[in-house]
Amino acid sequence: MLYGYAPTHFGLSSVDEQPVTDIAGWLHDRELMSALIRQHLLRAKQRIKHAADPHHSKRQFQVDDWVFLKLQPYVQTSVANRSSQKLTFKYFGPYKVLARVGSMAYRLELPPSSTIHPVFHVSQLKKALGAHHTVTTTLPPVSAQWSIPERILQRRQVAHGKKFLQQGLI
Repeated sequence: MLYGYAPTHFGLSSVDEQPVTDIAGWLHDRELMSALIRQHLLRAKQRIKHAADPHHSKRQFQVDDWVFLKLQPYVQTSVANRSSQKLTFKYFGPYKVLARVGSMAYRLELPPSSTIHPVFHVSQLKKALGAHHTVTTTLPPVSAQWSIPERILQRRQVAHGKKFLQQGLI
């Protein structure tokens, strides 16, 4: 039961085929115990499912629907490096749904400049309702991560514990 497969009974098969009463009783007890464990596992599975179902949302989109795309901060850093993760955009878009891939993923019409795979899980999408107001027209450019400052306007040293850190106004 612990590993998810039927236990072996030391090469013994069913109760009716065994002539010795002790072994027949032992096999009968094992079958009862297996049935009881199976019943408890099924009840626990139903209890967990009942507790988890209110938190699930049934989202489905049709082809040509408009959706917003949620990019996690760790995904955004692969697209563009931001100085403050708290102030980055959470949703990009809206983008058009091109196709449904499987039962839980959708292919989006991303701009040609994006370097992200165009197939996303349904949990990363949010339906765009009403008039299509554009939050952002494009995904953050990859070149923003490697931008070079034009010039340094001011410099200062700031005490950080026992060390001094250099700061610059660019």
